[in-house]
Amino acid sequence: MKIGELANQTGVSIRSLRYYEQMGLLSPIRHENGYRDYSPFAVEQVRTIQLYLNLGLSTEQIAGFLHCVLKNKEAF
Repeated sequence: MKIGELANQTGVSIRSLRYYEQMGLLSPIRHENGYRDYSPFAVEQVRTIQLYLNLGLSTEQIAGFLHCVLKNKEAF
């Protein structure tokens, strides 16, 4: 899905999604034309990021453990 679709599905701004990518929290596939392509799982990733941000954690803190949290969710 494109970045606009992800923004609509999660209620997060495109600017925030780009920031999450810059911080290493999201890793979309990049096409030759520069467009980002997010997997359907990205919706869950963004919701998880938002949860931790709302709990008061910084993006740097979240980046330190997000991969482990999401990997455990995929196992279920």
